[in-house]
Amino acid sequence: LNLLQSYKNIYWIVGGKFKKGDEFILNKKYFKNIRAFIIGYKTNFFEIKFKNKISYEILNTIKKSLLKIIEVSKYDKLKINILFSPSAASFDQFRNFEERGKYFNNIVKNIKLIKKINAR
Repeated sequence: LNLLQSYKNIYWIVGGKFKKGDEFILNKKYFKNIRAFIIGYKTNFFEIKFKNKISYEILNTIKKSLLKIIEVSKYDKLKINILFSPSAASFDQFRNFEERGKYFNNIVKNIKLIKKINAR
């Protein structure tokens, strides 16, 4: 969560399978700085953490989240920062975090995300 201190206007792709014993603490000084896009099959943990604190949408997949970020960023006059930091295990949709990361990188390349956002 140190990245939350370094950037403004964060579009955060977060989610996955939260495991017993994992900690998730989000300081309220960052609430206004974040818009979350929740991925995975077990979204209720993140919904509870974010409800009435930060803006969020449940989109279930990385691809849907990235496409939504492209759509909503068209109306955002500020520079956005996309943070792919799921903060939970990948096992609900992927074999491991490496596979999830490769999938994310592939999706970004295929939808030419950076070009679309920078073209505004």
